[in-house]
Amino acid sequence: MGTRLQRSQQGPLEIELSVTVVQVGDVEFADFTYNPSSLHAGTGDSVRWKIKSGGGDKFSVLFSGATPFNQNGFNGGPSDMTARSFRPGVTPGIYKYSVAMEKGGKLYQDACPEIRVDDGP
Repeated sequence: MGTRLQRSQQGPLEIELSVTVVQVGDVEFADFTYNPSSLHAGTGDSVRWKIKSGGGDKFSVLFSGATPFNQNGFNGGPSDMTARSFRPGVTPGIYKYSVAMEKGGKLYQDACPEIRVDDGP
């Protein structure tokens, strides 16, 4: 289902975000892309969300239920390189979140990505 990223270097795991807007008649559709769509991480990992070049202007991430972080929401932009560490004592499990992305002055939302936290680093 998802991919556990293998690190070639030290540092946070990354999730690349992008939204493509498709116009069909009078209706706009937003197609969100997450790479990876389901991130597998260890309890000691940190995560950084970044916008793919041309994929959007800024974003917000919101965990509506449980969160592996000390806060359940945060914002970022194209130059944001903030890595967010899991909170101490994070419980292994699946954490679903939603993303809002601004592109071209319009806001688009999606709610299907997830982070799977496993025991260990």
